[in-house]
Amino acid sequence: MATMTDAEYEVAVSQLLLFAGLARNVDAAGVLERISRAETLGSIFDPTLYRKAMPKLELICSIARGMVAFQNTLPSREECEAAEAHQAACERMEGRL
Repeated sequence: MATMTDAEYEVAVSQLLLFAGLARNVDAAGVLERISRAETLGSIFDPTLYRKAMPKLELICSIARGMVAFQNTLPSREECEAAEAHQAACERMEGRL
C-alpha cells in the first residue's frame, strides 16, 4: 500500500470526522425498534407485504446494527470538542515558533 500524502491524510481525517458527526446523529436503535415492531405486527396483519419487505428490512437491520456498534465506539461530543480545541491551540503555538 502506498504511503498517504499530507493532502490525502487531511482529506481522510476530514471525512472520518464528518462521518462520525453524521453517525452520531442517526437514531439507529430507533430504526431497529421500529423494524422489530413491524416484524411482529406485519406478519399478522399483512403477511404478503411483510414477506415482500423482508429482504430490504434485513438489509436495513444489518446496517442499523453496524451503526449502533459504531456509535458505541465514538467519543462523546465533549471529548471531540476538547480534542479540536487542543489541536487548534497547538496549531497557534506552532505559528508562533
